[in-house]
Amino acid sequence: EWLAAFGVDTPQLPDTPDAGARAALDALARFLSEHRRVLGAQLEAAGLHDSADAPEEPAPTAPFVHAPAPPAAVGLARIVDTALFKTFLRTKPALIAPLCRVDNWCSAAHVRTLLEERAMFAELAALYRGKEMHAAALALLHEHHMPHEAVAYLQTLGARWLGLVLEHAHWVLRMDVL
Repeated sequence: EWLAAFGVDTPQLPDTPDAGARAALDALARFLSEHRRVLGAQLEAAGLHDSADAPEEPAPTAPFVHAPAPPAAVGLARIVDTALFKTFLRTKPALIAPLCRVDNWCSAAHVRTLLEERAMFAELAALYRGKEMHAAALALLHEHHMPHEAVAYLQTLGARWLGLVLEHAHWVLRMDVL
């Protein structure tokens, strides 16, 4: 139904349920990847980037034929990236880490639980980094006793985040990971 809402023909599925589900998910992943690329370029051209303080924009209420206006594109980008994330989780889990490391519009609230259930804490920290949710990322790394990852994370933060670095460095230094 989701594909039909965007004017895409539903792929013909093989007779077996597992093969049919896999074929449908692969078709969905291709569709979402293409729309992710198009929406990403449009949002980048508009100077919009996702971060923790980016406003939640509503998704368009109808399928789009032409590129949606930036506010609707933000909502649509969240839907597309979150759906792609969930599709990769079921079909190609190895692509989750790269998707978390690049700029994306995934809804951190929607995918956090999925990553935590699978103990994919480094991936969740990478997702938080891209959204400038540094305090949440460092708290996660601390909670799961990942001092090496925390050191690497702290080293990437610039002077703008000095207060956060000082706040979280003490537990890493006590671990004597260097």
